[in-house]
Amino acid sequence: MVLVAGKMYRPTDVAVDVATNSVFVVEQFNHRISKWDYVDDDFEFTLDGSWGSNSDGTTGQGGPIGAGDSTDTSLYRPTGIAFDGTRLIVTDTFHNRIRTLAIADGAFIDSAGTGGSGNTNFYHPAGIAVNDANTILVIADEFNHRAVSYDVGAIPHLMTF
Repeated sequence: MVLVAGKMYRPTDVAVDVATNSVFVVEQFNHRISKWDYVDDDFEFTLDGSWGSNSDGTTGQGGPIGAGDSTDTSLYRPTGIAFDGTRLIVTDTFHNRIRTLAIADGAFIDSAGTGGSGNTNFYHPAGIAVNDANTILVIADEFNHRAVSYDVGAIPHLMTF
C-alpha cells in the first residue's frame, strides 16, 4: 500500500495513532509532517493535514521558541517522530531542536534545544522514541555522538546519559 506515491519528498520516519487510524509521516525535504487517515477496507489513505511547509524551511528560527509560543511554525529537514497519544514530538533536525505538536488542533506547542554541544543543545537531532508509559523521551543527537533523554513532564529539562 502506498500513501500517494510521488507526493512525498524524502520521507524518513512514521508514527501511528491506532485510535484514529492515522499515520504521521516525516517528509524531510518537504519540511513538514503529513497526517494520513485510513478511509476504507482497500487500505486507502487520504491526506488530512500537515505541519510545517513545502518551502525551503530556512526562514524559520534557528533556536528555540518560548513555551506555548506557536508563532514559529517552520520545520527545517525534520527526520524523526514519536507519538505519545495526544502530541507528536519531532526532531527539527536542521534547526537543532525538538518540537511538540498538538494532534487535536494542529498547533505547535513547544520547542526545546538550540544548536551546540552543551547539555541543553543539539547538533542535528535525528532519531526519537518515547517509552510505553509516555514518560521518557530519548533523542539521538547525531553530530554530538550521544543520546539524550527527557523527562516528558519536565520538557525542556534535559538529562544526558
